[in-house]
This record gives sequence, structure tokens and C-alpha cells, in this order.
Amino acid sequence: MGILNAFRKSGGGFLNNVDGVIVDYSFTTEPDFGGEQRERQGDAKSTPLWVKLTVRQDGSEANESTHLDAGAADDFVISDDGHTLEPVGDAKLWGNTGWMKLIVSLVENGVQEPEWEPGQPISFTEIIGQRVRFVQVKDEERMNRSAESFKKNKGQTRKYYNELGQKKGKDGKYYDQRALQVSQVYGTVDVAALSTSKPAAKTSAKSAATSSKASKATTKAQAADASASVKDFAGEVLTTILGNAKDNKVSKSKMNYEVTRLFATPAYKDRATTDRDPVRKFLYEDANLEAFAAEGLITFDKSSKDQTIALA
Repeated sequence: MGILNAFRKSGGGFLNNVDGVIVDYSFTTEPDFGGEQRERQGDAKSTPLWVKLTVRQDGSEANESTHLDAGAADDFVISDDGHTLEPVGDAKLWGNTGWMKLIVSLVENGVQEPEWEPGQPISFTEIIGQRVRFVQVKDEERMNRSAESFKKNKGQTRKYYNELGQKKGKDGKYYDQRALQVSQVYGTVDVAALSTSKPAAKTSAKSAATSSKASKATTKAQAADASASVKDFAGEVLTTILGNAKDNKVSKSKMNYEVTRLFATPAYKDRATTDRDPVRKFLYEDANLEAFAAEGLITFDKSSKDQTIALA
């Protein structure tokens, strides 16, 4: 099955008419837009999922990045490198997003559609290294949705859009909403060969070995401390969620959503940026839940259909 089935159906000028190479991409819930973050249309209760797309334009010696909307993150766990989404159950990515439109245009222009099966990890690494022609296409569908929201005075639509569904620019003028797409695929290039970084200065073998050994020891100790810290806090989050749940039980498939909800409350929202995703990842791993069960903190019925987690 092709990966476009991983997208479930749902009801400005960067990289326009230029050639370049897709250097990397990374799923994230903490995008850096370099300015005011505008409210995403849709379900405000969900955690927005974004993709940071990194590109090297032809003739440039530096990479550029932009962020594309990919829907909601609550039903996925993002891998450490940002390349892969681990779905909870049969979760799918949203259709009609900026990321989906880019992927569809790549496939339509010759990039092989990655294979995917429901419930399996979702990855798009095949697009890395593709040299393509980028274009900005008028997004009629998104503009129609914005125009409809404007009529209904929904959320903050009137602050950022007009009655035509056009988006307000930094200059105060309104412009058509556009979707980043690919109009031509030229082939693949070696991304590593694009690097312009200079080699590090040479050091003596003895000095390098000593430095490497000390660095590894420090890194290992830091990793151990971080892991213990995440475990302790994850245990607190888990017991709080279960304590608030009906019958003190939650199915594993709903744990991501419950963690997101908890970090939106006054008691936890100050730690959402730094701790929410590490806790979500930690509580997604069966081994960590089984460890909590072995300590008598919870019970975890991994063999049951819902994989029920309950207070001990």
C-alpha cells in the first residue's frame, strides 16, 4: 500500500519558481516561525503537527527552512530524528494539509510513493536528496475554508483573513493563500556533498583520544540523569491522569491525548514546551509501562484489546 493512504481525508512566496534540493525534513510540535505564531484553524484542542522542510536552492551555499502544516500530533509519537511518526492504533495523517499537498505533487512528478501499511510507522525519507522545481500554487480549498470561517466569525479568522479567504501579510495587505508544491523532479543528488563546512583543526592523537573518552563519559552520565528525570516525571503524569480518569483506567491508545490535555492545564502548562513530548514518548513504550507495573505503580494489561493502564 502506498504511503498516501496514511493521509486521512478531511473535510507566501517562499520557494516559488526555483530549483533546489530537499536536504531534510523533520516532524515537530514546536515550530520556530521566527515571529508571531498564528492560530491554526481547526480543532484548537489538538496539538498542531508541523514539518520543518530544509532546502538548498541551486547556487546557494546555505540551507533554508520553512514549516508546513501536517495536521494533529496527538495520535503519533515522533522519532528522535524527526523522520518517523509512530501511530497509535490505526491513526492517519490529515489530508488537505500543506505537507500532504507537497508529497502528492512529488509522487505525481515521478518520486516513488513509499510503502506503508495501517498501524505501521510513517516515514518520507525517500524525498531526501530529490532535486526539484518548487512552485507556489493558489490553494483554493484553504481559501474557501477561511472565507467560510470569516462569514461565521469563527475564532480569530477576521484578524488574519478577509471575506475572500486571503491571508493578511506583514504589510497589512491581503494575499492569496498558496501551497508549496513540486512541478518537476530532476533526480537525486548526494546531500552530504552539499556541505560547505570546513574540516576541524587537527589535534594530536593522544589529545583527541583523551577528549573523546571524557566526552563519552560525560554524555553517558548526562543521558542517565535525563532518563531518570523523565521517568520520575512521567510517573507523576501517569498517576495524575489515571487518578482523574473514570475507574482510574485509560487505554494505551488514548494516553497521548490524555498527556496533551494534562499539559494544557494550569498546573502543567509551564512545562509543556520542555517536557510534554519526552513524557509522551516515554509513556508510549511498553517496556516503560511494564517497568511501572513491576514497581507496583500501575497495572498494564498488554494482552487486552485496549491495552488497559490502571492505578495499582
